[in-house]
Amino acid sequence: MISIGNLVGYGLGSVDLTDYLSFFVTNLRALYIVCGAACVGCVILTSVTIHEPVFVPQSTSVPRVRGVAVLKKLPRSFVQSPKILKRCFAVQCTTWFAFFMTFIYYAAFVGESVYGGIASDG
Repeated sequence: MISIGNLVGYGLGSVDLTDYLSFFVTNLRALYIVCGAACVGCVILTSVTIHEPVFVPQSTSVPRVRGVAVLKKLPRSFVQSPKILKRCFAVQCTTWFAFFMTFIYYAAFVGESVYGGIASDG
């Protein structure tokens, strides 16, 4: 499914959307609106069609830890976790930092390139 999305995305990028959607000033603005609408449509479709089974926990004799006690156990459980899990945590953590830094710089790019603003004007 990802490859189909890539193909459709590249295809939409090569079509002059202002010919079909004349109320948009530039092709890039039309592309953002079409892609945003597709994303919202996919989320709505997924929310309506996918039904998850209700989780019913099995009764166990292990006492549940709640509140501040969970935060106290967190460092010890991280230290005791397997090496591969620590690596996964490190990769996930750095990936999220990179992902959100991309959003910060991309917002400035869209503001300047698409909407004609100046990023240094707070």
